[in-house]
Amino acid sequence: MPCEVSHDAWLRLIAPMFKPDQVVQQSLVDLRPGNVIEQLNEELREWEVHEHEPPTRGSICSINLRPSKRRGVYLADDEHGLLIQDMTPQTITDTVVEFKPKWLVQSPSAPKNAKRCRQCAFTARHNAQRTRTGKPLVKNLCPLDLVSKSQRDRLIAARQILSPPQPTHAALMRMTRWLETNTLLERLRAYQVLLDKKGPLNPDVDGEDFLLAMTLRDCTVFMRFQDIDDPNAKIEARIGDLDLKSKDKKQYWVSTEKALIDEGWYTGTEPHELWQPLTCHLSPRRYGSMGGKRRDSLS
Repeated sequence: MPCEVSHDAWLRLIAPMFKPDQVVQQSLVDLRPGNVIEQLNEELREWEVHEHEPPTRGSICSINLRPSKRRGVYLADDEHGLLIQDMTPQTITDTVVEFKPKWLVQSPSAPKNAKRCRQCAFTARHNAQRTRTGKPLVKNLCPLDLVSKSQRDRLIAARQILSPPQPTHAALMRMTRWLETNTLLERLRAYQVLLDKKGPLNPDVDGEDFLLAMTLRDCTVFMRFQDIDDPNAKIEARIGDLDLKSKDKKQYWVSTEKALIDEGWYTGTEPHELWQPLTCHLSPRRYGSMGGKRRDSLS
């Protein structure tokens, strides 16, 4: 949708839900005077032509290689843009971590006997598809660990968020402590519950509540540590990627949820040839068969 419409939805629906220091701030800017869109699209085309060398003129961005899935796709001719708060490192001691918390509560339309939460079921199905095509697996971060009362669960989540590379013990404890004490994820979880009581099998996309719920299930947490190994240094954590979802995605949401249910990804009863380890907070045994014990030992 046009940036002006997107920004209006952000101001009206998203920003009031959270404290100002919990959200990546944004502002609307007029792009017409400098032909910004035209210039940026010209750069994108240059990147595609000169795949392994810098553009011939000065570049606004520092990366000159476009992902293959984005080639041939260019910026819409919008009169406005969004100026987004900078969450990159500001000093040499800063560390920035980002992750998607996804579904912090189980899908309301999931089977009652589920052994995977919504996100873990989705990841298992996705990894099965990647296995068949020889692609590397994506790592699984169980959202329920992020809001768990168990320190061991939070430590599992911290390891997933901070690696690679191998995090230090101090960094792990710092991240685990933040998961225990923050109010941002709990607020995000509460709104996910409030805005969608039925799940995506039969969504009401004509109202804004469900679209907002799906937006909050796909946002990104940006965390900036002044010194990740210093337990007393400042942590700044904000959520971004909060463009209101379009109702045009209804069929995708319905078909995805139906597949997760019908193919057994929620219940861990997927076809044998597609089997994936049970790595979810809901699983009776984590990380596959490990002597019948859940993987709680993280030393």
